Amino acid sequence: MNDEIKNWNNRYVTNDMPWNSGLPSLQLATILKKHNINPCRALDLGCGTGTNSLFLAKEGFEVTGVDCAAEALIIAQKRSDEEGQQIDFIETDLSQWNPQSEPFDFIFDRGCFHCVRKTGLEGFLKTLENVSQSGTYYLVLTGNANDLEQEHGPPQLTKEEIKNDLGSLFEIIDLHEFHFEDAGHVQGPLGWSALMRRK
Repeated sequence: MNDEIKNWNNRYVTNDMPWNSGLPSLQLATILKKHNINPCRALDLGCGTGTNSLFLAKEGFEVTGVDCAAEALIIAQKRSDEEGQQIDFIETDLSQWNPQSEPFDFIFDRGCFHCVRKTGLEGFLKTLENVSQSGTYYLVLTGNANDLEQEHGPPQLTKEEIKNDLGSLFEIIDLHEFHFEDAGHVQGPLGWSALMRRK
């Protein structure tokens, strides 16, 4: 286990998870409805404690959730079992993952890309290539460099950085600003919502 993965795991052990609102992503629900994305094989990248994996499963999606933090996945599996949902949780380094399975039809990423891009973008892009096929939808939520009020929060990207990093694999369908939700339904940091489709 490398130091970065140890750090992520320790944050779940010590409950140092400011990003973990415990709420399903409103942006995810909005985009699914707006773009008529129906239940299919779905991948939740950086699934953490499984909140959005559970949401997708309850909506009828066949869900796989992946994360590098073993402690997060223990919590996610327990929640899934308690709620009677069948979700395949996998512990892996997302900059080095080559699953031996069919490509997914929908990929959701609430904050994984904007964390891994600084240290493992090339490997992460290879992972995205491995898990998708032509026509696969990819919804990625990132921090937003236009947010000048946040001293803390997610890594901040420009619209151009999203396009430059991911444009070789995906065409952008819907790119707009939104706000993350913090615990208690409090408005969180400004973000980018980018729905893309694999070329």
